Amino acid sequence: MTQLARVQRRAAIHTTGALCTTPTDLLDAHADLIPFTLLVDKICHAAALRLATLPRSHPLHQHVQGAAEVSFAKSSKSPIHHLMFTYDTHPTQVETIRPVRQGPKWVPSFGIEIAQDKEAALLAEKANRDHIQVYSDGSAIDGGVGAAATLYHHGVRISTLRKYLGTVDAHTVYEAEVVGIGLGIELIR
Repeated sequence: MTQLARVQRRAAIHTTGALCTTPTDLLDAHADLIPFTLLVDKICHAAALRLATLPRSHPLHQHVQGAAEVSFAKSSKSPIHHLMFTYDTHPTQVETIRPVRQGPKWVPSFGIEIAQDKEAALLAEKANRDHIQVYSDGSAIDGGVGAAATLYHHGVRISTLRKYLGTVDAHTVYEAEVVGIGLGIELIR
């Protein structure tokens, strides 16, 4: 660890052009570097959390579970034992989030239709006889980004929500589209 810290110090000296006698903490601050011991601690903690959230299908899952359950008094300790003990990480206390919620054969309970052009969209809308309809949109115009949603019940507009997000420098149209969906959900709620 000391030798790796020396490498970071030398890099900081070359980056900043400082003298060799400059204190390391001052070099790290001017080079915008995390002190090496904290950097190693941060990386080890992230590794422990990553190991704790492994799915059951992962080959290391059982080893991590065993390392977290066994007391640290064991004579031969693996690096996984050290990580789990040092950061007091227990896989049973960490939520595992699966990257895919539905299987590949999942079919949504609602339909999605995308019209080919504007005329087809207008015809499909006129043919729509649903009791409740919600329309949402997000857009950027004249340097501003915003979103809106409108709720119709039996063809009568009930309510409209609007949200101005800010300028195009700070927000995107994609963000506005998501906010529009959120506004639509709020109207339905």
